[in-house]
Amino acid sequence: MAGETIPLKVFLGTAWRSRARGGGGGLRRRCLHRESERDGESRSSIDRGLLPLRGAGSATPKARRAAPSDEDRARDKVTEAFEVAYAGAGTGEKRLSRIDDSEGLEELRQQVLVHFPLTPLDDLRVRVERVRFLNRKTAAVRYTIVLPGYSIPEFPNRIGHAVLAGNTWKVTRQTVCNDLTLGSVSCPRET
Repeated sequence: MAGETIPLKVFLGTAWRSRARGGGGGLRRRCLHRESERDGESRSSIDRGLLPLRGAGSATPKARRAAPSDEDRARDKVTEAFEVAYAGAGTGEKRLSRIDDSEGLEELRQQVLVHFPLTPLDDLRVRVERVRFLNRKTAAVRYTIVLPGYSIPEFPNRIGHAVLAGNTWKVTRQTVCNDLTLGSVSCPRET
């Protein structure tokens, strides 16, 4: 029975009924993360519309994400990119140098003061809590925006991205734009 597969629709229907009856759904979690090899090409079981049966193929390889060769150094550089891009005390030029596609963002940052004039933007900083590499050139980052002395001193559990542009890790424009919405400022839509 090892290596035998069932159609995805049948499996999901079974998992749904099992969960509705109080089942734990453990089979579903285990199967969704397995990969199998066919014809020398490794593809996700979900991509093929098939999932392995329970207990099938424990020898199948786990999915591997391609991380930078020196992951610790890259993590430090991503953290540095966020700290510089969000440094309230830093110069606008320095902040923008660590944001990918940063055109017009400094002016938008200043517009926050139009809506919230008491916002201490010069004291703003960021605390990076976790960096997870999605591939060699992209990282997902969980961070907290810290505004000491403001009525809401922290905006926790923010999720953003950094990209490797040339040899420099930079915060993505979309990440900064998402955070500007906290100050009632919107980035212009891309054309």
